[in-house]
Amino acid sequence: MRRIINSLLIFCLTLISFFPQTGYAASVDEGGYHDLSIKVTWYIYFEKELDKSTITSESVRVVDQDNKNVSMRLSYSAKNKYISVRSTNLYQPKASYTLHVGPGIRYVDGDPAGSMVIPFSTGTSSSTKSVKVDYTPTQGGQGDLAEVLRLVQRLQSEQKQLKEEIKGLQEEVSTLKERIRKLETGKGDKDQTEPIASEFYTIRYPKGYYTDASKMKEHLDKSFKYVFQEFGSYPNIKQLIKEPKPLEVVLYDRPNENADIGLWSLEGMNDGSYRLHLLAQSAHYRNCCTNTGKNFDDQYFLTTTIHEVMSIPLKRVIRQKSSGWNDIYRAPDWFVQGVQEYYGTHYGKDDSIAVMIRNVKNDRSRIVISPSGVRVKGIYDDGAVLVTFLFETYGKEKMHKLFMSKESTFERAFAAEIGSYSELARAFDNWIARK
Repeated sequence: MRRIINSLLIFCLTLISFFPQTGYAASVDEGGYHDLSIKVTWYIYFEKELDKSTITSESVRVVDQDNKNVSMRLSYSAKNKYISVRSTNLYQPKASYTLHVGPGIRYVDGDPAGSMVIPFSTGTSSSTKSVKVDYTPTQGGQGDLAEVLRLVQRLQSEQKQLKEEIKGLQEEVSTLKERIRKLETGKGDKDQTEPIASEFYTIRYPKGYYTDASKMKEHLDKSFKYVFQEFGSYPNIKQLIKEPKPLEVVLYDRPNENADIGLWSLEGMNDGSYRLHLLAQSAHYRNCCTNTGKNFDDQYFLTTTIHEVMSIPLKRVIRQKSSGWNDIYRAPDWFVQGVQEYYGTHYGKDDSIAVMIRNVKNDRSRIVISPSGVRVKGIYDDGAVLVTFLFETYGKEKMHKLFMSKESTFERAFAAEIGSYSELARAFDNWIARK
C-alpha cells in the first residue's frame, strides 16, 4: 500500500509541475524548474498549519550541484500556511540546485509532513521573482503511514457512529410500532383514561398511556416529598403549593408546541394555578440524547419533574413576601434556571451535574465572574453549576435567606447574603479547582 501511495503522490506532483504558479515565465518539466531568476524566492503552500518550531535550516534547505548548503532566509506565514525560501546571496547564474522541504517538518497536530524535493536551475535574469508551489510530499515516510492510519481511524469512527445511528433508528422504529399498536387497539395498557389525582396534582393522559401516567405519579410523589424537605419550614407551605387548585399534568401521545422530546412547558393559568405539559415517555420517538448525552429514561423524567415542580413553591414563597424583591424573574436567568436545575439534579441524584461541572472545568469561558456581574454560555447547564456551587459553598440556610431577603432588588440581596462578585469569583475558582 505504501508503494502505491508514494507512486500516486509522485504522479500528482508530476501533474502539478506542468501547471506551476510562478511570478514570471519559467520552464518546468519532470526534471524540475529551469531558467529561474538568480533572485528567486520560493513560496511552499501547505494544506494545514505547521509547527513553526520545526521549520529550520535543517528541515528546509537548498544545496548546490556539489551538495553544499546554500545560505538561506526562511519565514513562515501561519495565516496563509506557506514557507518562503530566499537565498541570503544571489544564486549563481546557469547553475543547478535542489530545494529540500523536509523531512523534520511537522503540522501543529503533531503529524509529520513528509518531504519534498524540487530540482531547479537558474538562468541569467536578476529580477526579483517568485515561484509558488503547493506542497506535495514525494517521500512521505511516516507522514504517509500516519495518513493511512488517520484514514483507518476515521473509517472506524464513522462505522461506529453509523452502528449507533442504526441502533437508534431501530429503537425509534420499535417505539413507533408500539405507539401505532396502542393507538389502533387501545390495548397493552389499561384502557382507562380516568385522571389520576392526589392532594397536590391531577394527571390527564390519552387512551393507552395508563402506564406512563402511573410512572408520572411516582415521579410527582417523590417531587412533592422533596418540596417539603426544601420548603417545609415556610408557614402554610401546604396551602401555598396546592391553591388555588392542584397542579394539572397533561401527558401527550404526540409532539406539539408545548410538549416534545426535551420540551416540557409549565403554563401559568389565569387563576394562579399551573398546568404542566409533556410528551409521554413511551411516546418519545427518540431515546437519546439530553444536553449532557443521557437517554430520555426514568432518571431524566424524575429529574425534570422535580425541576418543574420545585419551581412552583420557589416562585410562590418569594412572591408572598411582604417586602423586598418578590419576583423570581427579577433575578438573572442563570439563577432562575440554575436553581431549578440544581433541585432536579440534587434531589434526583442525577449525575448529569458532574458532566456539566466537567464541561465548565474544561472550558472556563463558559462561566465568567467579573466585578460587574456573571456571564454564562448556557443558562441551564452553567446556571446549574453556579447554583450547585452556591449551595455547597454557602449552604441551604444562606440561600433561603437570599430568597427571603428584604432588600429591594436581587442584586442587593445577593451582595448582602453572598458578597461581592470579586469574592464570588475567588470562591468559585477554588471550588471548581477541587472538582
